[in-house]
Amino acid sequence: MTPKVLFLLDSLFPTGGAERLAVNIALSLKSSGNFVPIFCSTRYGGSLEEKLNKHGIRCFLLERRRTYELNKFRKLISILREENVKIIHANLRGSNFWGGVIGRLAKVPVIIAHNHGQSYDELTYRITDKIISFLTHKMIFLSKYE
Repeated sequence: MTPKVLFLLDSLFPTGGAERLAVNIALSLKSSGNFVPIFCSTRYGGSLEEKLNKHGIRCFLLERRRTYELNKFRKLISILREENVKIIHANLRGSNFWGGVIGRLAKVPVIIAHNHGQSYDELTYRITDKIISFLTHKMIFLSKYE
């Protein structure tokens, strides 16, 4: 059985590099035939949803309006269990946190957090990423080296 990878993002608008990179990774995984990518947006759909659907990659929307609208995550737990997801690949701080929490609750074997070009000038970012590092199995940092 081909393992399923769920990509978790806040939206499917191509506003930043994280969204476009996640789509490119998913398309590469699909074309390899070794994984089945699925997308879940915690907030909104967007033009990337159309691109994913065109390539046969399913998208789910949780449609959260507020940060702590926890009841919306029940749908994500159901998706993870029903689809037998083996890997969560979360992108950006909020999705990294929720992917770690929900992934642990749903007993997903591999949880990856992917950070993009952030600064550690603020203590809250360092603390948040420390928490995320405990919730996930791997963290990937993508940023400009200066």
